Amino acid sequence: GMLGGSVGIHAGEAVWLSYDNRVNAIGDSVVFSSRLCAEAGVNSIFVTNAFYHALAGRIGPENRSKFERKSYYGKESNRDS
Repeated sequence: GMLGGSVGIHAGEAVWLSYDNRVNAIGDSVVFSSRLCAEAGVNSIFVTNAFYHALAGRIGPENRSKFERKSYYGKESNRDS
C-alpha cells in the first residue's frame, strides 16, 4: 500500500534544545501541533485559525478556496455529553 502523512501547524513559542547532533522542540505549542497532527486526516494539513489568517493574507483566493474548515474540540473536551 501507499504511505500517507498528516501535518499539524500552530504558531507559538517553543524551547529548542540541541544535544548529540539532534534538535528537539518542547513546549505547549509543540504539544498543540502534535494534537492537530493526530486529528488531521491522511494526506492533509490541520492549522489553527490564527495561523490560517496569517497565511491567508499571503496566498491568493484561488488557494484559500482549497481550505476546509474543521472544528477541533481538544483532547480534554467531551463531545458526547
